[in-house]
Amino acid sequence: MATGIQRLVRRALLAKLKGDAGLIALVPSASIHPAGEPSWPFIRLDAPVTRRLKATGLNGGVGSFDIHAFARDREVAGSVVETGEDHAGRIGGAIEAALADNRLALEGGGEVRITVDDMRLLTDDDPGAWHYFAQVNFRVLAA
Repeated sequence: MATGIQRLVRRALLAKLKGDAGLIALVPSASIHPAGEPSWPFIRLDAPVTRRLKATGLNGGVGSFDIHAFARDREVAGSVVETGEDHAGRIGGAIEAALADNRLALEGGGEVRITVDDMRLLTDDDPGAWHYFAQVNFRVLAA
C-alpha cells in the first residue's frame, strides 16, 4: 500500500469532486483537473506531498494536495450577475462541503481519510478573476 499512494489518493479525490452534484452545478466535471487549456471556471489539484508511514504492522502515508479553483465574474446578457470573488467563494464552499472530513475508498482496497485546511480567497492576475486555494490533507493506513 505504501507505493503509489499519491496516484490512488488523487484518483479518489477527483472521483469525489466530479461526482458531487453541488460542485458540478458550479464547475462542469470536464473543468475539474482538465488536461490542456481549461475553460473557466476550473479546478486543479497540484503539488502533492507524501510522507511514508512505516512501522510494525503499519504501512501507509500522510500528505497533502493543493486544490485551486479559478473563477471570473459571471455575466448574463453582458451584465455581471455575480462577481468573480463571490463565484470563487461559492466554488470553494462546494469543494469544502464535498471533501471535508471524509473517508474515501481507494482503488484496490483501503481507504483514505481527508480534511480540508488553510482556505484562502485571492485576487487573480486577470481583471474580475479570483483564485480559491485550500490544502487537502490525507492519511492512508494499511495493516
